[in-house]
Amino acid sequence: MSLNLNWDSLKYYYLNKINDSTSRGAFSSIISHLAYELKDIHTYAWDKVVVLTPLNPGTPIFLLGSSLTVEHFGAVTTILPDSTTLVLRVVPDHPLNIEPGDIILGYEGVPWKTLSKELLEAGLPMVARTGGCETADTYLNLFGAGINWHLFDTIDILKYATGDTVHLSVLPLLNLNVPPMVNNEQLTIPNIPFPDVLANQCATYGILEGTNIGYIYLAKEDPEATADAQFFEAVNALKNTDAMIIDMRLNFGGWALFSQAFNILFNDNYSTIEDAYRCNTNTFELCPAGNSSTFKVTGAHPLYDRPIAVLLGPTCGSMGDVTAHRLVYHPMVEFFGKSPLASMGDSRLIQSFPDWRIRYSIVDMFHTHSPGVYLNRREFPINFPIWHKPDDVAQEKDAVVEKALEWINNVVYPHDILSDKTFYTVGQDTLVISAIIENPNSHQLSARAYIKSFDESVIDSVNLEFNGSASKSEQWSGRLIAPLAEHFFKVSVTSFDETALDQFTIPNATRFTTAGPIIVDSIIYAHLPATKRYSFRPYLKNLGNTLPITGVSVQIICDDPWVTSTSNFNINFPTILPGSSVQSSVTSSILYDSTFPGYFNLKFIIASEGWPYWKDSTQLIVTGIESEEILPTEYALFQNFPNPFNPNTMISWQSPVGSWQTIKVFDVLGNEIAKLVDEYKPAGSYEVEFDARSYGGSRLASGIYFYKLQAGEYKAVKKMLLIK
Repeated sequence: MSLNLNWDSLKYYYLNKINDSTSRGAFSSIISHLAYELKDIHTYAWDKVVVLTPLNPGTPIFLLGSSLTVEHFGAVTTILPDSTTLVLRVVPDHPLNIEPGDIILGYEGVPWKTLSKELLEAGLPMVARTGGCETADTYLNLFGAGINWHLFDTIDILKYATGDTVHLSVLPLLNLNVPPMVNNEQLTIPNIPFPDVLANQCATYGILEGTNIGYIYLAKEDPEATADAQFFEAVNALKNTDAMIIDMRLNFGGWALFSQAFNILFNDNYSTIEDAYRCNTNTFELCPAGNSSTFKVTGAHPLYDRPIAVLLGPTCGSMGDVTAHRLVYHPMVEFFGKSPLASMGDSRLIQSFPDWRIRYSIVDMFHTHSPGVYLNRREFPINFPIWHKPDDVAQEKDAVVEKALEWINNVVYPHDILSDKTFYTVGQDTLVISAIIENPNSHQLSARAYIKSFDESVIDSVNLEFNGSASKSEQWSGRLIAPLAEHFFKVSVTSFDETALDQFTIPNATRFTTAGPIIVDSIIYAHLPATKRYSFRPYLKNLGNTLPITGVSVQIICDDPWVTSTSNFNINFPTILPGSSVQSSVTSSILYDSTFPGYFNLKFIIASEGWPYWKDSTQLIVTGIESEEILPTEYALFQNFPNPFNPNTMISWQSPVGSWQTIKVFDVLGNEIAKLVDEYKPAGSYEVEFDARSYGGSRLASGIYFYKLQAGEYKAVKKMLLIK
């Protein structure tokens, strides 16, 4: 979205204010006001020497923007519709005795709405972070009634408890000594602490008292690894809740993309948004970056199919904006509060001037389905616009949270949508679709299931019928014949609330297929008895008639009590043509103990493009059957067995090609103790014994030793422990 200004005009307007007599403070003011006019949270310019001047009474520095810390005033505040400032939370023993619910009207008898405009026009040096969209910009222009007390002698406060307006000297605030304090415009939730963002805590979570509703504060996406881990921990811990609230009203941004957390929340892949960089320095034209894959949402089965209320506000910006726009694609998400800052994307920090803090935005963003519709400075679509009110705050009620809970507790929606199988025979099997529909107020309902192809074309549909007695959680189901072609299909369900004249749809709630089935055709294996290891590779076969199946992957499960460890039990396969078999390119392996009866019970969960459709199982009987050699496809040096050992152990390795191969043993000082192998070997799997008695006799002490494989250019080292 383009700015409603001409950059050249803006530049020369401020340039003409500079002359030989311009002071450092005036120059700081000019540059900070120029940056402010660009209306983006990433664009600012501050002379640190000027703006870090102590904010004593009369210091001419103007603070603007809700992302600033508020320890200078000792209270978290927010803006009301009449442009006054509501006190949300206060530090203990505040020197002005202000309380939650009090309203800051202005200073010295003048409303803050008037003063903030006059201060902006006066051209004071600023520490300013502005918003992009109109509502956020208007809001941030008004924010600062509390933290700018140093510019005035008296402050005007409407006391909630008495209804009186008091005019207080600001001088007691000189005694305020508060550590850095972020302006998170959220009321306290019992037992769920705010993230300590100044200590790089990004997310906290818990369960709302007396409910099974999860609550997450997501306060920033930086540091990236920390934010990823903390948000994933929160979502993973709350994935079995009845609903979830994600509170992003304070979100400073960063760069985390939350792949693991989104993998739990979503069950489908979505191309969401993309960067667009300024590609012409004359016209400032935007050019798509082609990096939509960076912001792609990748989900896994099953969907988190319960209500998700996302709380937003004008202290959410940058990557917080991005996260909100990506959450739009979740079918269970509704948004509450106010529009975030609408200042997305990347920026650059200018470091050429050490006394300055200068950053500027270099990018805009757009949804991939709407190229050219840019998101910076565009209002975010809020489903339930609502904000704090004095009565609620005085009673310690968060109006945004209360509205989210009202929606969660009254919405009619389907969930736990299932097909009775994931594979059906073409045109023969009966397909049963079932769903639970939450109906908390016993409304008149109807529901319909839709079978869709992956291009969203409707293949078939069926009305769901109510099963059983009325309750808040109602069972519904419907039957139809499986489609007439081999393919993959999605199931969506819409519940129609006929009392409230509303409806709720969960697309891609589950999937099934008429392709295949894919089965385990055969298994080849090899035995390394010295290490009690079996290596094997399965062959899969496509029993279908027409459709090649791509993106095949297999999860192998073996929970026999004699199995001590497994490796490569999640493997991928190439495309399988109808009637054809393919072999795994990866060797799986099982280690067993002395109770091994000569067979393994193997279960196979077979997926296409990450979605499980088929299951198979087999008993791999190995006793009395000669093993078929498997040529390895990769180099590997395995851990010796047993380890620790005394006095002998077996060392195993594999090589995919023939080469001159050596196995040597070294002590911790790097001295060669033994050369176990030194010869040409063809491709294959091998093992050799190391007997400590043969190398140094009793002089080979207990301790750590290393063994090294060199096969052609390949080298690998592992350590082992000799205990006497």
